[in-house]
Amino acid sequence: DVAKKDALPQLQLLNAVSPLLLALCANGPLLDAKPLEVLEGRDVCWRKLLHTSTVPADARLFGMPINPASSIVAYFFDWIFSFPFFFGLRDGKGFVLRNPKTTYADFFSRETTEAVWFDGATFTITPQLEDFVFLQHVTYPAVRLKYIMKEGVTLKDVLSAYTTRRDDTLLDCFEKVFLECRSVSAQPQSDISAPAALLLGLQQRIADVRTFVQQKPYAFWHFLYSAVLRDGLRTEYKGVTVTDLVTPLLAIAKQGLAERGEGEEQFLSPFFERVAQRENPAQAALALWKKDGLVGLYQQRDFRPS
Repeated sequence: DVAKKDALPQLQLLNAVSPLLLALCANGPLLDAKPLEVLEGRDVCWRKLLHTSTVPADARLFGMPINPASSIVAYFFDWIFSFPFFFGLRDGKGFVLRNPKTTYADFFSRETTEAVWFDGATFTITPQLEDFVFLQHVTYPAVRLKYIMKEGVTLKDVLSAYTTRRDDTLLDCFEKVFLECRSVSAQPQSDISAPAALLLGLQQRIADVRTFVQQKPYAFWHFLYSAVLRDGLRTEYKGVTVTDLVTPLLAIAKQGLAERGEGEEQFLSPFFERVAQRENPAQAALALWKKDGLVGLYQQRDFRPS
């Protein structure tokens, strides 16, 4: 939950530290009782889904963008408008467009477009505000912009604001904006509050996060993401260990939480333990699986087998 004026800078910085969030939080390294090729199971599933799509452009919907965010308009809306229409909803029913090459920009610029319900029936669709709102559910970057529309705003208002190319004009159409960090996966039950505490602490000291991020070029953070997917908290990249990067980031978050005076810094403890052991939940799960199989993993984690 961020102030609209802070949406772009926080998106930029949280996107850059996505590999460190992934290093700390990767989970789900097994599928069908076998280890996956990387530590983050959700990453594998999304990439497999999108890379096997009949629309090649879908593969670009996921992951850490290759370029940093220069504006909200460019990062999210120019990006998604350039894609072929993925899918949409009307009255709870899913549909696609009849011509799979039709982009979102084409769709929103036309009065009507031929569409196909998921059950195969064809119909003609007129763009509505709900289609614009649904855009936030059909993109899968490392940090995703989400929003609630301001009451009374129409699709015409939104598209007119978009054409101004100004973030403030477009953001004024939203009542609230949020940033979803998709590089933070589900955590063991005992550590469920750790990621939220980390992100809150970083938001409290966002200027320190900027100084930290600017020590490396964006390309460093982008390529680190792939390395961390394989090696987690044991990653070494360009002569730097990922724990050497994570440690100062945790210190920033701890200071930010301490300044709030609520004692929330206690929730960061699991992360400090992971750094000391160089083991995130995925790496711990693999160790348990190798030692005691799935039964041992179920018993150690949150599952209760009958």
